Amino acid sequence: MKKCTLVALVMAFSIAVLSSWCLAQTVTDTSKQGSLLIWPKIITTGTNDTYIAIYNSYSRAVNVKCYWEYKDLVPKNGTGTTRNGCVNYDFQFRLTNFQPAVFSAKTGEHLWDWDGGIGNNPPIAAFGEGEGILKCWAVDPSAENQISWNFLKGEAIIVDFAGNSAWEYNAYRFAAQNAARNVAVGQPGRLSLNGGLQGAVGYDTCPSYILFDFLAESDNVTSDLTLIPCIQNLKQEGFPTVTKATFTIWNQNEVKFTGAHQCFSCYIETSLDYFRIPQDTGKIKPFSLARLHTNSGRMRVQGLQSNNYCPGSVETPLLGLIDSRFKLLDGATYSDKAGTHASTAGKFTKSPVYIQWDPGYASEEKPNR
Repeated sequence: MKKCTLVALVMAFSIAVLSSWCLAQTVTDTSKQGSLLIWPKIITTGTNDTYIAIYNSYSRAVNVKCYWEYKDLVPKNGTGTTRNGCVNYDFQFRLTNFQPAVFSAKTGEHLWDWDGGIGNNPPIAAFGEGEGILKCWAVDPSAENQISWNFLKGEAIIVDFAGNSAWEYNAYRFAAQNAARNVAVGQPGRLSLNGGLQGAVGYDTCPSYILFDFLAESDNVTSDLTLIPCIQNLKQEGFPTVTKATFTIWNQNEVKFTGAHQCFSCYIETSLDYFRIPQDTGKIKPFSLARLHTNSGRMRVQGLQSNNYCPGSVETPLLGLIDSRFKLLDGATYSDKAGTHASTAGKFTKSPVYIQWDPGYASEEKPNR
């Protein structure tokens, strides 16, 4: 009897572990393969370029639909630039069986395309100068439907040619759920990030919130934070997602700090040193060594609705990256950048999360969304 009880307990534990493992797989991550890929940080300004790598690991060809989304750079009295809304536009290409493809975001040129079979893609922005996001997913040949093709993976390599440095990160990957290979996933033009809950057809969901470990801002360390909302409307008549990024911060001694937040649309890429409490006018830097009193910290980030602070904002899950550089021993120059993804926690199920797009044809570039 005891032996049977022990076996039953072991089996029950194994089933519970397996169930939780399967459950965890319905949230996006950066290590598996998927049908939808999101690169949250593309930089091509100045001497920078970003090389996009995307791979098809199946024995048949697949068509890939992509959208650039980047901040519009508008001249400001001839003395610099201001950021005014977002621009996005699409392109499409075909990957043959087991084919890897690598192309420059600045020029659109495919590397190692020996036979010219792929051709070039459009660059991220006019004259190749842009900062933003890239989203790609598997579609049928007519681009009428997004399809299940859980054989795609991707990376990005951000290169600073002036600094002779580069760093790499993996794209966030979303697997199609409850759909057979090469079959349409849901309504055309709407990628539902529902995690396949209760048998629904869709894609992996986004996390409830994201977590970053970071080094305190100081004279010797500086970090850049990139955040994007999971809810996106890329249609011609679409509007950018506006949300309030809210930060909860802990130092090494587990002392908790609140009050840091930032309203943004489309995406945000900024230095941690930028943040102030109160916003813009105060002198408290929430991520600084002077505020934390420890050399490192941890933050939780959520995208919340706040119509008083961010008119038209919505609650949305977020994805993101953080990258840092350090002053070298000479005290004058900085190291190469090193970056990492956010850690994800939970599933966002409070409201529908989706990416909307115009199926069946290439959309015109739409400025100032």
